[in-house]
Amino acid sequence: MKLWKRAGLLLALSLLLTVPASAAQSDAGRAAAALHSLGLFQGTAAGRFDEENMALEREATRAEALVMFVRLLGREGAALDGGYEHPFSDGSPWADACLGYAYQNGLVKGKGDGSFGAAESVTLDAYVTFILRALNYDEAAGDFSWSSAASKGVELGLYDAAFAEGCVDGMTRGALVQVSYTALSQAVKGSSETLAGSLVRLGMVDEGAVRSLGLPLEAAGPSPEPSPESGEDSAAEIQALVDLVNETRADAGLSPVALDEALSACAAIRAEEIIERFEHTRPDGRDCFSVLSDSGFTYRRAGENIAYGYPTAESVMDGWMNSAGHRANILESGYSRIGVGRSGTRWVQLFAD
Repeated sequence: MKLWKRAGLLLALSLLLTVPASAAQSDAGRAAAALHSLGLFQGTAAGRFDEENMALEREATRAEALVMFVRLLGREGAALDGGYEHPFSDGSPWADACLGYAYQNGLVKGKGDGSFGAAESVTLDAYVTFILRALNYDEAAGDFSWSSAASKGVELGLYDAAFAEGCVDGMTRGALVQVSYTALSQAVKGSSETLAGSLVRLGMVDEGAVRSLGLPLEAAGPSPEPSPESGEDSAAEIQALVDLVNETRADAGLSPVALDEALSACAAIRAEEIIERFEHTRPDGRDCFSVLSDSGFTYRRAGENIAYGYPTAESVMDGWMNSAGHRANILESGYSRIGVGRSGTRWVQLFAD
């Protein structure tokens, strides 16, 4: 029997950006050169990488911050190969692949006027929020808040208080590369890997190049574990999400889906797996629906939605309903069962019939 499958991907890393001023740093050039050697930072003109081309004293733009963030997530390759498109009126050839990837995966929504605001500037709090999320820190668990992200960066040793003071009105490209380079040595929370080690494992940077820079692949000591959440609270949020799905289906004149224990067990497995590999391919290279066959779950059709960065059922449902692919899964008339898995701010919906 031919099985019908649909998958939707959503990464909730919202851009909160405002206008900054210049703040030059003495070792920005060294950080830029190091990132360039890893393929993580490029100059402002193709084929050139010199002091002028680094443009380190210029304000960092929203588009530049987004591209750097996608690279640090290890997803630039997926962006370049995926043919992702975006609807924004102010894209540009150098950023379009990452912007398309970000849009298609729920990373950005734009400004509401048809633009992305690509040329606008980025603040330290906004960019460090990106970095902390890349390091698996969780706002919902109280690890940090957007308004205190810059202070959290000082606490973790990403930079000192003087650096943060210099960026109080915003970031330059030099400041952006310094924070990015220092982050490579940071432990990913809940893992023995550093961010650099994670990028090596994903095949996004060369291990030899990382070692030549003296960057560690493993954390010097045990990294902090994610904050625990009670099973009762998680179960309540899962039920709340199912209720929201069925309310939305009812509004569309569709039958409800029933929460299925076996399907939820599969979704729980996937919620843990997307910590390692945030896509519809499992860590072992098989597609996401193999979790169903592994568990002996039979179905005629199936769909998957995944999300990262949403603390509550209401917030993740809102994110999914604002993305066409995820909304299509939620409103697919052929589904009769749903399974939900949750791990921190990571969510998985599995639908089946």
